[in-house]
Amino acid sequence: MKITENNNNYLKENKNWKKNGYSVLRFANDNRNVDWILLLPGVLALLCFANGLTGEFVHDDVFAIKRNNDVIGNVSLADVFSNDFWGRSVRSNTSHKSYRPLTVLTFRFNIWLTGRNPVYFHVVNVSMHVIVTTLLVRTCLRVIKAGRRCSVLAGCLFAVHPVHTEAVTGLVGRADLLATIFFLASLNLYFRDDGHHDILGFYHAACLLSAVLAMLSKEHGATVLGVLVIMDGRKYIQRLPERSTLLKKIVINLLFSAVLLFVRMHLMGSALPTFTSHDNPAAFSASRLTRMLTYSFIWTYNAWLLLSPTDLCYDWQHGSIPLVETVLDMRNAATLLFFFGAMILILKTVLFVSKRASFQTGVIVWSLVIIMVPFLPASNLLFTVGFVIAERILYMPSMGFCLLVSVGICRLTTRFHHHRRTLNAVVCCILLLHSTKTWRQNAVWQSRESLFRSGLSTMPHNAKVHYNYGNVLKDRGQRDDAVAHYREAIRLDPAYASAHNNIGTLLSDKHEAEIHFREALRLQPNHHGANINFGNMLCKRGEHKAGDQHIDMALRLNDKSPEALTAKAQCLLETGNHTEARLHLDSALEVAPLYHEALTCYGALLTQIGLYKESATYYMRVHELRPDSASLVSAAGAFQRLGDLTGAERTLKMALQLNNDPGILEQLAVVYYSSGRVGESLSVYRDIASRHNNASIDTIIRYAKILAAEGQPKEADDILTDLTYLHPDNVDALTTLAKVKGLQNQHRQAAELLSAAIRLANKTSGALDELYFDRGNHYKDLKLFEEAAMDFESTLQINPSHARAHGNIGAIFHMHGDIDKAERHYKLALTFEPGNLIVKENVEKLARLRRQREDEFG
Repeated sequence: MKITENNNNYLKENKNWKKNGYSVLRFANDNRNVDWILLLPGVLALLCFANGLTGEFVHDDVFAIKRNNDVIGNVSLADVFSNDFWGRSVRSNTSHKSYRPLTVLTFRFNIWLTGRNPVYFHVVNVSMHVIVTTLLVRTCLRVIKAGRRCSVLAGCLFAVHPVHTEAVTGLVGRADLLATIFFLASLNLYFRDDGHHDILGFYHAACLLSAVLAMLSKEHGATVLGVLVIMDGRKYIQRLPERSTLLKKIVINLLFSAVLLFVRMHLMGSALPTFTSHDNPAAFSASRLTRMLTYSFIWTYNAWLLLSPTDLCYDWQHGSIPLVETVLDMRNAATLLFFFGAMILILKTVLFVSKRASFQTGVIVWSLVIIMVPFLPASNLLFTVGFVIAERILYMPSMGFCLLVSVGICRLTTRFHHHRRTLNAVVCCILLLHSTKTWRQNAVWQSRESLFRSGLSTMPHNAKVHYNYGNVLKDRGQRDDAVAHYREAIRLDPAYASAHNNIGTLLSDKHEAEIHFREALRLQPNHHGANINFGNMLCKRGEHKAGDQHIDMALRLNDKSPEALTAKAQCLLETGNHTEARLHLDSALEVAPLYHEALTCYGALLTQIGLYKESATYYMRVHELRPDSASLVSAAGAFQRLGDLTGAERTLKMALQLNNDPGILEQLAVVYYSSGRVGESLSVYRDIASRHNNASIDTIIRYAKILAAEGQPKEADDILTDLTYLHPDNVDALTTLAKVKGLQNQHRQAAELLSAAIRLANKTSGALDELYFDRGNHYKDLKLFEEAAMDFESTLQINPSHARAHGNIGAIFHMHGDIDKAERHYKLALTFEPGNLIVKENVEKLARLRRQREDEFG
């Protein structure tokens, strides 16, 4: 090939590499010339992930960013270096042990610079992916010497690969992006000018520093040191004149790796993280054969995701990959095929390396090393990991995979030169298909709902995807649908403690809810949420001591948990201990100033102690944080107690804009009635009755009572007649209709209605004394004094201190001339109700009657 010179700038082509299909170009030091084709992969990376910029905080982003005090700035910068990725002390027994302070600092800087807008977080992530892609091309070209065409192709494949969606569009994937940037920077610094530098010179030291930064971004970033050792080992075999220098560098890199490992273990408190069988089922299998076969298949499946990224999922825990428990499992065939192909490739490469084979083999060695070494920490070979498959873990190893594929494509285009156009078309189709899949996968990561819904179609046999989608439905208020998904999660995995806990929070049947809470705690006694929820349940039903024990357990697990502190405060409120409750709420808000549950509980506390104005302020603050109708309704209640009916009206109207609920409408009607606007109140009630089929029975009854009180008993009668037709077993509806009938002097119908109510109340242990008393009054008005007396006697058998019953039965005896019995009942009536003027007047009449009789009979 002809070599072109231009002002001492030149391009050289290695003839030995040309026959293997590589055009490896060395560029002179001239910054004025830019090879624009090298920027193509970066442009593809930007275009391919552009539609992910509008995504929300989803899945792990919520816990690692939105609720992480290290990120939102509630703790000092020093705390960032003592906490794990999720904001807990890295030395804690409950810590995930994921120590990534550099990534956390980038999140914190994001918030400081642009606030909590997720768009800017996505901008940083996509920018990092572009940087990684561009660095990969440079590394392939300058360090690996893969050639211009092969390097660009590897970069393009990497730029658009769908398996990167979780790392790029999922914001917590920034840890992988940042670690990969420093990983590639370390390689470029170490092998600058083919690595001919003094030991521990500037570039070597900078390389080691970059390795440290990679590890502080994400743990497996430190594997770059393993890559350096292996590639130096390869040179050690082939380059005899440099063996002494290479050996020293290998020893230094190994020692530095050992120091990093020691420091890392020390930071963790010399303890590995603890996981559950849900995180990594194979690790908890008692069978060594099952563990070996399952792990082998998982490695195969990871390779398949790189080869064919069709079925991607945000979570691969629980039963996503069923255990391979026997050698007869058909999945073992895929494992054998994968290992057979991998071993052939590795053996041929090792054989060629030992023979100082062509440059092509060197690129393949690089590819295999970059695939295997960064993946090693996730392989379960060195230690147990807390996942089955994690797509973002493949971000770094996929660089080697893309390079390996590009080597194969370049080799094919050389060997089958006449079919170059066909092969190029195939490559373009692959890039287009991957780009399309990535674009669609970005849309999946746009919102919490779209992400969790996608899991149902990809992994319907995974209990966790049903659990997560149940959480979405729960937050949207679709309780029945949420319960159905929680039940499915429990069916797929009966030992799923969190699913038992969450379904317990939604069930209206408190007995069944308690069963689920107890099962969650049996499966996982240290389950934070189950201890809180079961403790709350016990406190609300009066078992404060038992409830306190569970909430205290949650506080022992995490004494800074705003959820546990708030639950403790709620339990204290149940017992009227406002001082202690306030202290716990102050602690909760100190940890999480924007925690809406704590603010809501504070509003309830202030209401209980009569500080209604302050209570309304807290409820309105909750509404600002989470715009919903519940906080506005509570604020309106505080305004009502304060006597600020205008404020209550304004707040309720705001609530109705969010939720046109009949309960809110009724509260507005009550406000109108309390302020003397009877017409408007009745108008709202009519609206509820006519348009809301789900209006409560109590609401309709209260509407009828107001109508009756305002002189419209006929309309009240019609409404209640319809209600009792629809709900013939409702005692309140029957008794209210009876009272309305009484207002219309329809005492016989009223007595019949009360007879039906008494029969129902006998079955349900209802309040019978008032029912008998009311029916007795109607019998009295019908002049059926014997029946009336029997009902008043029944009232007194149930409630001997019923003053009005004593007064009425005394009056009946008085009318029948039984002075002694009348006198006894009058005295009892005045004993229980001394100020009863009617009874006093009857006593005077009875005394006159007694004197009159005494005079008549001498």
